[in-house]
Amino acid sequence: MRENKMKKFLFLFSCLFLVSCTPVMKKYGNFVDLEKGEHKKGKHSGVIISVDDQKSLAKIVASKIQQSFPVNELVVKVNQEATDPFGKELIEMLKKSGVGIISYNQVYPYGREDVKKVNLNYVIDCINKSNPVMYRITVFIGKDSLSRAYKMIKGDTLYPAGSWVYRRG
Repeated sequence: MRENKMKKFLFLFSCLFLVSCTPVMKKYGNFVDLEKGEHKKGKHSGVIISVDDQKSLAKIVASKIQQSFPVNELVVKVNQEATDPFGKELIEMLKKSGVGIISYNQVYPYGREDVKKVNLNYVIDCINKSNPVMYRITVFIGKDSLSRAYKMIKGDTLYPAGSWVYRRG
């Protein structure tokens, strides 16, 4: 009887151990609200960055990508739906700078093998909801990432809260 309980315990423990070892799926996207009341249940943070501010941030991020990567040799595969203002503007700015863009749900086109093809994902999230409100923007390009924190001053003005962090994968 006791041996049976031990087997059940070990089986349960093994199952829990295996479940805890499975990789956690990364969540990419924009996790801040555009305007009050527009957030989706469970997805957004309850804090707001205006559409104009998100577009401005996208231009800054696109400029940093241009400085950090050889854009004329780069083709990025957008690995998430970029339907938010930040994502749309980022993709548009990268296109204008000469980066080849493969949209979400498209396949890599055949062609030049000398062009570096990498995945692109981004995350915008709130890392501090109290005063000052702090946001983090992280862009993943291949195995590398660019990240920077921003703080909201007086409820409506975003300022960089530090330098860019470039992490090579």
